[in-house]
Amino acid sequence: IGILFWKLANDVVSVVQAKRFYPLFAYMSSFAPVVAGIYVVKFASKAPDFQTSLRRLTIAIAFSAFMVCFLHNAINEFVAKRQPVDVRNNEKSKLDEKKKSKKPKMSMMESVKFLSSSQYLG
Repeated sequence: IGILFWKLANDVVSVVQAKRFYPLFAYMSSFAPVVAGIYVVKFASKAPDFQTSLRRLTIAIAFSAFMVCFLHNAINEFVAKRQPVDVRNNEKSKLDEKKKSKKPKMSMMESVKFLSSSQYLG
């Protein structure tokens, strides 16, 4: 699910906006364990026996999986219809131009120095 989410985030958020939105996405992802814990305490642990508790957890997980698939599909459809094709192609062409530019060959030590001075990796 994490890989599916970040794939969707990369498709929806442009490179320019990534610095603004990715910390928010990471922050919001920390709420899932809290919600799961509340569900277990309020509903699953109050069951009269283990089998009922397990059934409640299974239903909750199946419902969550269905909702994730549904929302992923709906968001993909909404974004694909809403975002003009030329905007997507323009961003991709800019990235392709950057990839096609000649990159200098560096030695191992030069590569280490370059990576350590990069603001993105820092």
